[in-house]
Amino acid sequence: GWEQTWSSAGASVEVLGRLVTGNESMRSLGGPLAIGQISGETARLGLDAFLSFLAIFSINLAIFNLLPIPILDGGHLLFIAIEAVRGRPLSVEQRIRLSHVGMILVVGLMVWAITNDILRVVFDIRREHLAVRSACAAIIRTQHRVAGARQVIAEHEKRAMASDGFVAILRTGAADQNNRGMRPRQPG
Repeated sequence: GWEQTWSSAGASVEVLGRLVTGNESMRSLGGPLAIGQISGETARLGLDAFLSFLAIFSINLAIFNLLPIPILDGGHLLFIAIEAVRGRPLSVEQRIRLSHVGMILVVGLMVWAITNDILRVVFDIRREHLAVRSACAAIIRTQHRVAGARQVIAEHEKRAMASDGFVAILRTGAADQNNRGMRPRQPG
């Protein structure tokens, strides 16, 4: 219970730190589509996996909510800390401006995550489309090879039948000569 929670929280904070320092790509962020895909995958694995995913997801949301961004709970804690240091609260105008900045940051992050989701879906579809096209091309090439091989086989069969017919004619001629008491002429 607690150990897994703290481990998940530590991992989330570590990933967040790598995102801030640039050691983790911002392309790794996922939005609602990624959450839905992961939810579906974990649900297929069973109830335990799905509940574990929900717990980790909740921990990630809690950590995100505690970031010092105005409009989030962490932002309100930041305002309280500023008030404690200054000895007086920020003015209403300052809070509104900072809240606007926080809103822009959160909306920008949401747009980024949703864009990542869309790009993943588009490129996965494109990758699948390219894989299907490649498979179709391979099938067509194989069909051409098979058709070519069939044509070669048919030509060989024709030649074999022709030579079989020729051999049959020679045998018939040799048999006729033997029946008449003649020896077949030996190739020389």
